[in-house]
Amino acid sequence: MRFIPKTVDKVYLMLLYIVGFLEFVLMIRSIIKTEFKLELIESIWNLHLLMLFLFILMVVLFYRYLVLTVGKTVGKTQALYDNTKNLLETMANETLLKSNRHFNEINNLLANGQVIETSNYLSKLVDLNENHESSLSSVANPALAYLLSSKAHEAKTKGITISYEISSKAQLKHMNVKDLIVILGNLLDNAIQASVENDSESIKVTWLQENNQEVLTVENYSRADIKDALPRLFEVGYTTKKDGGGGNGLPIVKKLITKNHGQIHVVTDKKLVRFIIVMKSP
Repeated sequence: MRFIPKTVDKVYLMLLYIVGFLEFVLMIRSIIKTEFKLELIESIWNLHLLMLFLFILMVVLFYRYLVLTVGKTVGKTQALYDNTKNLLETMANETLLKSNRHFNEINNLLANGQVIETSNYLSKLVDLNENHESSLSSVANPALAYLLSSKAHEAKTKGITISYEISSKAQLKHMNVKDLIVILGNLLDNAIQASVENDSESIKVTWLQENNQEVLTVENYSRADIKDALPRLFEVGYTTKKDGGGGNGLPIVKKLITKNHGQIHVVTDKKLVRFIIVMKSP
């Protein structure tokens, strides 16, 4: 049952493999003369005609697979945009509600002449704000800071806490910020989904600078030990997700990291998974 494709694009991919294999066998058959005979092939002409038909079929299957894959990627991008927009609106509304609540509380304290209590209340608010923002305050790029903040908010709505430890000063400033956002966005999306499936409540992200290298690590717990899946983890269409969906995110991540002359490693310890990105600083 594990080899039965669960999505339409994987059906096309499986058919593409089968037709490609048949095409390869017929190519060998046309080159090497053997005693083996096929009832449906009575001449070289018929053989070449069948090979042409299989080739056309391969092109059609590949086109359909490409259309479906691109469509899923576009859909995922649109969903990410819509989700980010909704998160921004939700965060804005929550900020407004919290501000009103704090204002009313401070107003009531002052109205009752409780100056010391008002001072203590304001001090607590400042401390809470510093603790919440300190981990992301060092992120220089506003777009990247928003991505990390929105993912933390998304995870929080699902009962998951993302902790950020960012000490890198360079923060890959030489790298295209769009590439960096796609890389981190995919890794955090995967980490959040894996945490939901595993009922895990924490994700850890560290970003360090060691000599002339930057090391970015995303750590989470998966629903099962994926050690056996490591050799295929970055293959297009391969996924360890429970619903069988996805399979395009990690190949894109690896391609972008390679494009920027970096490396990505995956380390597992039972259900603990670490994606470690190593990039050179200019």
